[in-house]
Amino acid sequence: MPLALELLPKNKHDFQRLEELFKLNPEMVAPHFGILLEWLQDINWPIAQTIAEYLAQQGEALVPFVKEVLNGKDRVWQYNILVYIVDKWPVDIVTDIQGELENLAKCSILDIDEVDLRALGILVNHNLGDSKVLRSQLDFKLSGIKGILQELLAIERIMNDRNRAKL
Repeated sequence: MPLALELLPKNKHDFQRLEELFKLNPEMVAPHFGILLEWLQDINWPIAQTIAEYLAQQGEALVPFVKEVLNGKDRVWQYNILVYIVDKWPVDIVTDIQGELENLAKCSILDIDEVDLRALGILVNHNLGDSKVLRSQLDFKLSGIKGILQELLAIERIMNDRNRAKL
């Protein structure tokens, strides 16, 4: 059994194995990046942020594994990868996942969430993509949010009026 495989964490508190794993040459650990990324499915697990810090430094070797997650359906996992790994990458590596970020940034107003907003922000921060398309996506998201905000404010006014009427 390869040494790196033996040192993969066995539970969410297994800092001892991580410490030993991270002493290895990253090329020995690289085949197991996908397994390590799984720990980012819940960033609240004690070892998750330590793993994220390590993986964020692995650059190009991590790209195929990140692409797989970004092309998946787990929005929480995608968000964690964007925040704790991709946000730390330089533009030359982010460029390798530009297509995935552009796909994530697109959404209907009913699907808007932190993932598409973070993806849009990464594209803008790294000056990637067509600025007109990005502007259009931003305007679309803003118009939807403004509409939702107007509805919420109208509901709030009704509730406030009813509360005043009871006094």
